[in-house]
Amino acid sequence: MFQFIHQKITNILADDKKRELVVYLIFGGLTTLVSIGSLWLLLILFPQTDKNILNAFSIIIAVLFAYVTNRTYVFKSTSKNILQESLKFFGSRAFSAGLEMIFFYVLETLLKVDAMISKIIVTVVVIIVNYFTSKFIVFKKKDPSKPE
Repeated sequence: MFQFIHQKITNILADDKKRELVVYLIFGGLTTLVSIGSLWLLLILFPQTDKNILNAFSIIIAVLFAYVTNRTYVFKSTSKNILQESLKFFGSRAFSAGLEMIFFYVLETLLKVDAMISKIIVTVVVIIVNYFTSKFIVFKKKDPSKPE
């Protein structure tokens, strides 16, 4: 049984497109844990602070973690122009953070959904948006047949 599972995992990771998606989901999950965990910790440390402000800080912490892991492990970027790449990444994450802030506000403040449940719902949407912006905008592979 273990050998069967090991073989399936090896086959998935051998296919570059599947590997990228699997590794993205793993690090997306870890980024989610960083985001949710940091919000949880901030809620404990600063219980009187507005939850939307604490959520903003949890997003910043998670985005920093995500850039390093996406560049290094998911998309294996070799770009020499780290400034341009990081600006695209942080710009795309600012867009998704804006979505996250709006959706969190609507769920938690207006609809009175529990803060942690709101965070989990919104995070699923954000992971999907972030994958596509990272793959097709930030870490887009250059076509070697096209001149620069």
